[in-house]
Amino acid sequence: MKACSFTIGMPEWYAPFCREQNPDDLRSEAERLAFTVELSRRNVETGSGGPFGAAIFCNHTHKLLAAGVNLVTPHTTSLAHAECVSIGIAQQSLGQHDLSAGGGDYTLYCSAQPCIMCFGAIWWSGIRRVVCAARAEDVESLTGFFEGPVPQGWEQLLAERSPLPAVEVRWGSPALRENARSVLKAYKDSGAPIYNAGA
Repeated sequence: MKACSFTIGMPEWYAPFCREQNPDDLRSEAERLAFTVELSRRNVETGSGGPFGAAIFCNHTHKLLAAGVNLVTPHTTSLAHAECVSIGIAQQSLGQHDLSAGGGDYTLYCSAQPCIMCFGAIWWSGIRRVVCAARAEDVESLTGFFEGPVPQGWEQLLAERSPLPAVEVRWGSPALRENARSVLKAYKDSGAPIYNAGA
């Protein structure tokens, strides 16, 4: 019989991690981005996936809607990037494919700049703002992951997404970028797989 289902779930450490971090109490953009980088670090430290984390917070209440980590290897699917996991969980928890429906206003925090696949997922998700820590050149130089041909001027493309609503892209502080870079380096140094397609 051919497979006819597809399931992705967060690792077992995620629930206690959230109790420990209390993400609904994070009042600043910097704190929410730091939480996202810590997601990526925990994913590396527990060996449960790649060095990437993402989290979606409501811009009105500042509460966490959904989080994701890179689960490509444990779930054996290239679709399980942190941004895609968080977006999918958020959409299913709200029961809508468009996170902007009904006045929804959400920010996606990313431990690293989205790759080409995640850029596309953001485009269609209804996310209104993206905040990133590390940059694509950090990912590629520190790990060997290939981020794909992300369009030149991708930030501007999201900002000028007419006739769809604009998506604002923001960057975290240099200190948060360095924190995210340290996670990428730790992953590479651990000898964990660099799972580029066709490699």
